[in-house]
Amino acid sequence: MRVRGSALAVLLGAVVGMVGCSTVTPGQPGPVPGSDAGPTIPGTGLPRSTGTSKVPTSTGKPTGDGPLADVVPCSLLTEADRAQLGFKTEPKDVDYVDRRSCKFNEDRFTAGVNIYYRLGLDSVEAGNTDVRPVPTVGRHKALHSMFGITCLVTMEVTATSTVEGAGSARTDAESCEVAMKIAQAVEPKLP
Repeated sequence: MRVRGSALAVLLGAVVGMVGCSTVTPGQPGPVPGSDAGPTIPGTGLPRSTGTSKVPTSTGKPTGDGPLADVVPCSLLTEADRAQLGFKTEPKDVDYVDRRSCKFNEDRFTAGVNIYYRLGLDSVEAGNTDVRPVPTVGRHKALHSMFGITCLVTMEVTATSTVEGAGSARTDAESCEVAMKIAQAVEPKLP
């Protein structure tokens, strides 16, 4: 009798579980319109792999009224820059609510360029670790920071706008090498 009761409880649990998952919603899985654009690598705006080839984006293009307003992030890295950096994949521009990004998913690392239209260098410390000044990148004041496994080199363009090189690799040192090389390649093209 006891075995029948246990088997009945397991069967009842399975039926209840199937009923709870029996609703089918048509369409492709993805973020709810108007919600966050999906999971990202902290501090970079670079989308984490979602198992699909589509890159999640926001519903609108971020806006800025400063010198970066019309700059497309991927335009900051020329084909020659990408070849010198060892990038083999095609870049993808991704728009978020607070920034525009250009991302690369390479075999050994993930990299990107982020343009923040309304965040100055003083905003870098919020949530980041190991925040410290680095020697000026070209003619731009810069900070190094870590956010999880992602290294960021953030350059000040105005008091309220920044551009950053981002890298995520096997080690922090490799991540920061990628981020600095991106910052150095992008910097001469900044206002």
